[in-house]
Amino acid sequence: MAQWAQVWWQTVDVGDNTEAFYRSLLTRHVLPRWGATPVHQITPADIKIWLNTLNTAYATATVTSIRKLLAMLLTDAVDNGLITTNPARSQRRGRGRLQPRRERPWADEHQVLTIAHRVYHLASRNQALLVITAAYTGMRWGELAGLHRDNLDLPNSRLHITASGALHEVNGHLSLGHPKTLASVRTVTRVCRTIG
Repeated sequence: MAQWAQVWWQTVDVGDNTEAFYRSLLTRHVLPRWGATPVHQITPADIKIWLNTLNTAYATATVTSIRKLLAMLLTDAVDNGLITTNPARSQRRGRGRLQPRRERPWADEHQVLTIAHRVYHLASRNQALLVITAAYTGMRWGELAGLHRDNLDLPNSRLHITASGALHEVNGHLSLGHPKTLASVRTVTRVCRTIG
């Protein structure tokens, strides 16, 4: 698998943050377990046992990300003729365990203002404003940190998130770049009450 992962890595075309995330999953989880195993010897049962073990030590979202990365590697191995089927493909067997999703906590208006007030006293007015803007617009941290005066249209109560309007941090280096997805390039409306 390690040899295939080297070749596969050269074909990956993703953003800097995603690349760093994939590289971390690959080096910390996938290669330590599968690096010495020839791709054609990886079985669905072996993968399932490994994922069950990971589920005891890591959050569900982490294990899901690891499984998806392994599945991508193996799907591309199928596409390149190294194996005939992907042993990591999703298999629905047995009754499964339906886990109800926990509702995510949301701060109400009073809680948002309390948090912003504390941030104001601990940091600055600008930091408090970021807290309020994030709470009422749903903007991601990188989008907030990448805002510039030119992105603000107060007369029309709008914020513009441009194609190069997100701040990224990869391995300690900051740079402006694309937001997370193409759909993230957008105009956020009715922000005057939030930031005015």
